[in-house]
Amino acid sequence: MWIRIGIMAILSIRGFENIKFGFLPSRNDWRTGVQSYLFFLPIAAIAEYALSYLHFHALAVAWCRYTALAVLTFAGMLWVVAAGEEFFFRGFLQQTLAKRLHSEIAGLIAASLLFGLAHLPFRSFPNWPMVTLTSILGLFCGLAVMRARSIRAAMVTHALAATTFRLFFTT
Repeated sequence: MWIRIGIMAILSIRGFENIKFGFLPSRNDWRTGVQSYLFFLPIAAIAEYALSYLHFHALAVAWCRYTALAVLTFAGMLWVVAAGEEFFFRGFLQQTLAKRLHSEIAGLIAASLLFGLAHLPFRSFPNWPMVTLTSILGLFCGLAVMRARSIRAAMVTHALAATTFRLFFTT
């Protein structure tokens, strides 16, 4: 509820341009979000290999339960975690920084680094490997926004990455 109130306040008071915010991604948002996620995967795999941070694990549950778990995890990530974080980091921060720095690329990089730093206390402090991985994810989420002109595309990228992390890896 607080996330929605904050989003509505920012949208109504600040009146940001070009923010396509909503909880249901369009076909273009899905396509762009999935493409960004697929481009993110090999880069994240290389970074992870260099960092030796994550460890692959397979869940010992039945296939139907695993599928249900994956769908529910993705839905939660999309509509709870990614909606708020992407609105703030891509819709608000990236756009504001791009205007202040007079460059979309500079805004993308700065917002991505701040996104990564927001994950510094994740599971332990300081968690530099997580900062690195989430900064890389932030770049791909930001690129999804720039391509689709919608933060819903970044929500899809973010939710897919977070679901993959939750279901297949431990730290």
